[in-house]
Amino acid sequence: MQKLSHRLWLFLFSISSLSLISAYVMEFYFLMEPCNLCILQRFVIIGIIILAIAGITFKHVVMQWIFSIFISLATLIGVIIGARHVWLQHLPASEVPLCGPNLDYLLERFPIWESIKIAFQGSGDCAEAGSLFLGLSLAVWTVILMCILHVASEALIVVQIKTRQRKN
Repeated sequence: MQKLSHRLWLFLFSISSLSLISAYVMEFYFLMEPCNLCILQRFVIIGIIILAIAGITFKHVVMQWIFSIFISLATLIGVIIGARHVWLQHLPASEVPLCGPNLDYLLERFPIWESIKIAFQGSGDCAEAGSLFLGLSLAVWTVILMCILHVASEALIVVQIKTRQRKN
């Protein structure tokens, strides 16, 4: 069980890191400017990476269980943000929200929770599908990624429970 647990932690870390690296390559090499929802999803992925590093580092079963629960919650937040993004991309042109300020401006002018609330509402930038990969927008791929990471985190929770039961 310990080997499976370690492999799941490495999977969560590796996939999250690769997705974050891909996002930065798309931004800085392909000059694809991220919208506010994309940036919020990056924060979620960074949180998953940090929690995965903590899970790899701390070997105590209870701590790993806590970290895996937080990753599970983070992936659910990522799915919600991604679903909102996909929903905005599928709105008719007449219902697309007006373009709003970027996240940097919001954070300068408003408290953090108000900034996140405004950013989550999305803007016209978020409604653009942008580049497609295998016929799906990057927002859809992010939702798929978050679902895969969620399944892995749930499997990790089950492994942690089974490991705890064996010790008792």
